[in-house]
Amino acid sequence: MSDVEPQINTIVNLRPTVVCCCIANKKLLMLLKKDYRMWLLPQGGVNEGETHEQAIVRELGEEIGTDFLKNINGTPIFFLEDSFEFGPPKRDLKKFEEESKANQDIKGKYYYFYIVPCKEEIKDFTPAKFDDLFWLDYNGARGLMELMYQVKKRELLLKVLEQLKTGGYVE
Repeated sequence: MSDVEPQINTIVNLRPTVVCCCIANKKLLMLLKKDYRMWLLPQGGVNEGETHEQAIVRELGEEIGTDFLKNINGTPIFFLEDSFEFGPPKRDLKKFEEESKANQDIKGKYYYFYIVPCKEEIKDFTPAKFDDLFWLDYNGARGLMELMYQVKKRELLLKVLEQLKTGGYVE
């Protein structure tokens, strides 16, 4: 999977976003965001002029904490891309207007999924922007993903999880 290179997002009004599949001991890090009532993977938008690797480091530092960055074991590996369009109620959110250049109408996200190899399953910290964390094997991660109430996100994350299992990254 590491031979794959990300394509440049040519779809108008989709925010480029990196998603970090942090993996240690064949387990995937999932983070709880109580406000959203769901478990997620660390992710965030790619700023203009920023490389994907820079965005990954920045987002992991912001969301999980800079101490977590010491746990990264090597270079992130690009392995999948996909897009997600918001339904009509989400398109006018002020947050997305502010994030978009020239206040374009952001209609969704263009996701770049990266495997972020980690040295160990660090558990003794609280992520900066999340309420809890777990390192989960395939079955545990699948169980949480199947509970997601957002159908499109659930389907996308289950697809990602299957790719991780097929590639031998999670068991």
